Amino acid sequence: MRACLNFIPIIILATSLNSLAQAPSGSQFVLRLKYMKSDLPVRVSTTCIAVFPDGRFHLEQREDWPGSKPQIYEDSLSDSDFKSLRAIIDDPGLRDLTGIDTGEVAFRQGERGEIVWALITRGENIQKLLFNSQTGTPGQHSKMLPKPLSALVEWSDATAKTLDSRKVHSLKNAKPVMCWLAN
Repeated sequence: MRACLNFIPIIILATSLNSLAQAPSGSQFVLRLKYMKSDLPVRVSTTCIAVFPDGRFHLEQREDWPGSKPQIYEDSLSDSDFKSLRAIIDDPGLRDLTGIDTGEVAFRQGERGEIVWALITRGENIQKLLFNSQTGTPGQHSKMLPKPLSALVEWSDATAKTLDSRKVHSLKNAKPVMCWLAN
């Protein structure tokens, strides 16, 4: 089976960052984050989380390759988890990140990498971040995830991992919205 995968052209496309800011009207958020990780030809996984000012969150996880049904969760962060997120968001290193590539990004067969989109509410403005380990970031050309953005991804992963220990079950028959980032 694995040998057959080498002949199947696999391309997973994500929409451009410009379309990411189209959330449902009236939905304020602290953070919207989408993280894609590719270990092709084995798998591609996507996790997204939207966190609201009252600490509620919406989280979706799925395997894009091989395909799987999205697991969708909604719950509230503990006070310490919310403070931890605020500390990461308020870090000057994250606040000062710029140089966003708004073009389309793709994983091709056999590629490994990661893509991170983040929209962070900063008063009246929204900070838009996109990182693609295949191309790096404009101006930096580093293919390493910037440390402040890595801290945000690690926080998201830790939040997802605590769902089982807190006995939070996925929502039945919920439709994925990719945290209002991209469908």
